[in-house]
Amino acid sequence: MNRALVLARLYDWNPWWKGGVPETPAFHRDAFIELERHLAQPKAVILTGLRQTGKTTTILQRIASGSEGERRRCCYLPLDQLEPDLERWKVTLEEVLRFWSEEVAGAPLSQPPIKYVFLDEAHFVPTWARELKGILDRHWPVRFVLNGSAAVT
Repeated sequence: MNRALVLARLYDWNPWWKGGVPETPAFHRDAFIELERHLAQPKAVILTGLRQTGKTTTILQRIASGSEGERRRCCYLPLDQLEPDLERWKVTLEEVLRFWSEEVAGAPLSQPPIKYVFLDEAHFVPTWARELKGILDRHWPVRFVLNGSAAVT
């Protein structure tokens, strides 16, 4: 498994790691305010709704609202695109997150500061719930936000 290959793919989805801010509308939906409130707690937050209702935009607005240092601690993963790579690379979602945390966020996944993981279209990776539960059960400083236009179960 080539760690550099995984990181290159992650940088494609997270251009704010190199500076800059995600481009998003100025208008924030009520979900944005609720998301901020829930991210203060060590749990996973699930955004559900019909297609094209602003779930991904809300995630990108949350990333954009952080400082440059905090944006490096935000990892956006479109799982509909990542799922084939996970199979090809024979790597778990947790391993991908460990690579990002060590190389980009600047600390192991298990160590402070708090890191934010945004899983877009979570239902595309069948193991997401088990992997997140494993991380949350260890009380690591990681906050998860998941979304999907299908039932995220």
